[in-house]
Amino acid sequence: MDELRMVGKWWLPTAPEVRVGGVLEIDTNGRSRLELTDSLAADMGAKVVHGAADGRHVTLLECLPANGGKITIGEQHTVVEVFRSRVVLVGVHLESEDEQAFDGLQVELANLTAWTQRTGIDRRSVYEEAEDGSDKLNFRRVTVDPSELDSVSAQLEESGETVILGWTLNMPGTAVGAWERGFTVKERATVTVRSDEKRAWDGFNDTMSAVRDLVTLATQVGCRVGKKTLLMRDDDADSRDYPVGLYFDAGSARERAVSAQDIIFTLEDVDWDTLLPAWVALRKKVGLPLDVLFSLDYNEGGFYQNQIFNAASATEGFHAALCPESVGLPTELHEKVKAAIRDMFPEDKDARAWIRQRTGDNRPGLKQRITEIAKIPDQTAVEKLLTDVKVWATWLRDARNALGHLNTGELEERVPEQVRYRLAYVTKALLHLVLMQELGLSAATQQKAVENNFGYSARAFGEGVRAAKA
Repeated sequence: MDELRMVGKWWLPTAPEVRVGGVLEIDTNGRSRLELTDSLAADMGAKVVHGAADGRHVTLLECLPANGGKITIGEQHTVVEVFRSRVVLVGVHLESEDEQAFDGLQVELANLTAWTQRTGIDRRSVYEEAEDGSDKLNFRRVTVDPSELDSVSAQLEESGETVILGWTLNMPGTAVGAWERGFTVKERATVTVRSDEKRAWDGFNDTMSAVRDLVTLATQVGCRVGKKTLLMRDDDADSRDYPVGLYFDAGSARERAVSAQDIIFTLEDVDWDTLLPAWVALRKKVGLPLDVLFSLDYNEGGFYQNQIFNAASATEGFHAALCPESVGLPTELHEKVKAAIRDMFPEDKDARAWIRQRTGDNRPGLKQRITEIAKIPDQTAVEKLLTDVKVWATWLRDARNALGHLNTGELEERVPEQVRYRLAYVTKALLHLVLMQELGLSAATQQKAVENNFGYSARAFGEGVRAAKA
């Protein structure tokens, strides 16, 4: 995302006659800063601020006072107000943040172009036979034949959306400098979400987050959101999209380019119209535990203890969503056990209440739940990743209980140091295999992921397992 600096006039929608000069700056992470040369909203801030800058309408939402404002009293009374807004929209005036004015959203995602594995740039090297009749080939030239690719779309019936993958070509022409001449061709993939009805500026977030998570799963690199453009059009079906720039604080993380050989699966391996609806349905089925899992991909730093606890919590949540029929005891036997224990205290209400509370839940124990999750993916891939499922499940259970109950020293006592720093990673990797299995990706694809992406940590974890069993 490029930096933006806009100089113009700014006012409150409730008082358009009072306009104040100022400068709006937006950094590469989408964070904005509005500096005004006179008083507009004082210390109260404003829910909505309108502006006219660089020939465009601007709307700022949820403006709050920030450091930098000041009042100076001397020969002249001067006021400088500084605000930061949660959201900036360049190209439209909204009366409120809930105004439903947009038909779609187009977003650039880091590594999306690499993930698609499709290109319209045909690059060929041309060689000619040597004039002396030898078998040597001499390089003569490179030909570049760029062409636009056809977009692909997927229908999301439940949300009434169409999600389009498209590619754009950029050929700025020949650049001649003081020392050299150059010609460039750039290709970029984008995602566009279109709705059957107009929505608020944030009405496309759920679907766009789903695509972002899908790219993260496929590339094994946390996917960062780049340029965001809201789309507006008139009721006339033939009208063109009117673009509105969308800016908000996306965090300071930097994108990391993925190598083609490290991508687990690409658009060439799957059908977009089938994959995306299945992924959206799976995200809805798993729910919050999926966000906990991907937090380990988007925020790779932090204490390993927190990472272990989050990985274990995500595993529990996956089990609840994907194995809802799992029980600790057969239902009939569970009822007999409860009745038998209650009959031991026929007159003691407190005891019976305690028994009812403790025996009412028939969920399996934590280790059993962890073990059952490991049965979902391809078992060859699981064995390569974990070496011994029972040992891994025991360590994850003990680590989760030690951290959840804040038992000082128990984590170090129950989980060997050699594997302690790998436990969160291999658990995260296992849950990624679970997602791949649920999406119908092949056993060969899962095994390739373990070998190419998870292999180093899997081998280190395996060494720790074998050492503990020796």
